[in-house]
Amino acid sequence: MDNKSGQGKRTLMMLIIVLFWFSNYVYVPIFSTYCTSVGAPLAMTGIIIGSYGLTQMLLRLPIGIVSDMLRNRRLFLFLGTISSLLSSAGLYFFTSPLLLLLFRAMAGLTASHWAIYITTYSGLGEEEDSGRSLGIVNALMALGQILATFSGGLAAEYIGVKSTFLISAGAALIGLILLLFIPETYEAQDQKVSISDFTSLFRDSKLLFYSFMGLFFQYIHTSSLLGFVPSLLEAIGASDFEKGLGTTLALIPGIIGGPLAMSLLSRRLGIRRMGIIGFLLLSVPMFFFPFIKSIPLMLFAEFITGFGKGTLMPLFMAGATSHLPSDTHSTAFSVYQAVYGIGMWIGPSISGYISNLFSIKAAFICLGFVGAAAIIILFAHKEEKIIVQ
Repeated sequence: MDNKSGQGKRTLMMLIIVLFWFSNYVYVPIFSTYCTSVGAPLAMTGIIIGSYGLTQMLLRLPIGIVSDMLRNRRLFLFLGTISSLLSSAGLYFFTSPLLLLLFRAMAGLTASHWAIYITTYSGLGEEEDSGRSLGIVNALMALGQILATFSGGLAAEYIGVKSTFLISAGAALIGLILLLFIPETYEAQDQKVSISDFTSLFRDSKLLFYSFMGLFFQYIHTSSLLGFVPSLLEAIGASDFEKGLGTTLALIPGIIGGPLAMSLLSRRLGIRRMGIIGFLLLSVPMFFFPFIKSIPLMLFAEFITGFGKGTLMPLFMAGATSHLPSDTHSTAFSVYQAVYGIGMWIGPSISGYISNLFSIKAAFICLGFVGAAAIIILFAHKEEKIIVQ
């Protein structure tokens, strides 16, 4: 593939990544309140939200392993986008809480293919640019999510809540068409990955540690910003547009925080100190969210929290995978994402249960303490730095 053609394919892949996350997030700002509006109690709503992480926990690793063993990424690109299309259509046509659980879990199946999208984008460029590619794909992910949550809030407010599911399906369909022009990125000369290569990953201390830290951050992020913060906003009189705006403001810092954490700050401060800063930004607002009665102040708190998420996502991903051979990256990314998928599953489920048993205030205070535990672990961890080429 010549340079001009390669750059064109990479640009097209950037658009596909944006559409991938747009499809998965356009209805997220209103989803928790939509679930309760069709009869799901808070505990069931938490389980529905958490199902998105459950399927990722179960399927991300098998998808990565099979992709690496077959040396085929293109097949899984299509499967990921098709599952997004089916998920959105199911959410539009059915309102039973059990079926909402099924089709939100299917959206988790879509996200389970994310590692394949990352490695495909990296494979369309130069191998020595892999460090920067991580920053770029995380920024593209944030861009897709920002466009989705803002437009989703607008659509829900002025067209109707269920219109967001149709918009999601439309984005998935466009992405599916564009994928026809993306080539397979495994090269014929690539060494075939063996079972021993895979088993060695599970003994890699960096991969395991930073995957574990990703679990903590996703536990907090999915439970709050993608879970029950919209419920808090609704309780103080926020419109669907304001719910979408809040989620958008929480995602905007990902475009800035990700590349900044991966380059300048991680080099000067190191991954441990950057991780502590990220968790402080993410978890301290949890102690205040349930007591805020002003919509503008709530939106500001979401924006600040977003800097924590935007910092931690690429930081831990690079810490877990950047030192590993490129031919195991799909599996390594999948290990990392499968472990943090546990946090995406148990976080909303436990938070929903606590909200039902005690109160939503208690659930948010517990999230703050989860962040405090993560900070203590990072304080005790040996300092390491990320080398971004």
